[in-house]
Amino acid sequence: MPEDANVILNEFYDINESKEQVEQFIEKYKDNPEAEPVIKIANQALDNFSTTKKPAVKKEEPVTQPTKPEKHNVRHTILETTSSNPLMQYHRPPGVYVVLPSLGNFYTDKPKLSSLKEVLVRPMTARDELLFKSPDILMNGESLIEVVKSCVPDIQDPNEIPGPDFSVLMLAIRLATYGKDLPYSG
Repeated sequence: MPEDANVILNEFYDINESKEQVEQFIEKYKDNPEAEPVIKIANQALDNFSTTKKPAVKKEEPVTQPTKPEKHNVRHTILETTSSNPLMQYHRPPGVYVVLPSLGNFYTDKPKLSSLKEVLVRPMTARDELLFKSPDILMNGESLIEVVKSCVPDIQDPNEIPGPDFSVLMLAIRLATYGKDLPYSG
């Protein structure tokens, strides 16, 4: 796309849901051949303005109901640093704290838990992600053990993690690495 077309497209994206602004945009660029695809989209947006009815806004009285505090088993850590050290961009952030379903029981070497009975889960490194891509290592499950060793250093022997704890840890590793949004295509 030529640079002029990018400028036109960006200007169209900057319109804030105003019918008048869309009409002005169409009028401004109607004779520009580079703007033709964007003008088509603008005309569709203009049609949407004319066919959609504005919903009637009702002001409701706030209903005061007692709310129960939600109990979450995940706590995010925030690393606030104002360091001018250029190597800080490569620092591995702390991650999230999760409560293990077993609460640390059923381990021969008890995991190091925080005062709230939580374990720290760090995000995956590039090496950890590569371990998930290697078919040979995935066949015997060794990659999962290596990733847990790297991301949950407070558990000394990942081979003795109970099933429910393992599921929670894998979800927490995913949460710490990629965030709370999970893309889905179906």
